[in-house]
Amino acid sequence: REQGFLGVAMDVYGKRQKGYFGLQPVFLIPAFCSILRIKTVEQVSNHAPGELGRLLGLDRAPEVKTLRRKLEELGVRRRARDYAHKLAQRWAGAQPEALGFLYVDGHVRAYNGRKHRSEERRVGKECRSRWWPDH
Repeated sequence: REQGFLGVAMDVYGKRQKGYFGLQPVFLIPAFCSILRIKTVEQVSNHAPGELGRLLGLDRAPEVKTLRRKLEELGVRRRARDYAHKLAQRWAGAQPEALGFLYVDGHVRAYNGRKHRSEERRVGKECRSRWWPDH
């Protein structure tokens, strides 16, 4: 709740979806899967639906086919960009002083292979001096 994950989803996608599993479980299942290191939607079937359902506050979690159908229904609306934008706005507004520390790339070290030679090895040193001048 604190991060606005579900609140923004409800603003962008609306409060209700047809059927037993509404918007909240459809957004929470992938989030819990990432925490539980469940890498694909199909792997949800390897876990007890009652246990995953408890995480959602329900008696059971949706089956794989239901989850896929619900995610497809959301995808058809083509609102993912709006969702990401509003979520980013919320996070940026909550801690504007932390925006300089947003890490987007995902690379954690310079390339060190033999196949390609580049000047990228110096980038880390230059970035450190620019971002952390005391070190």
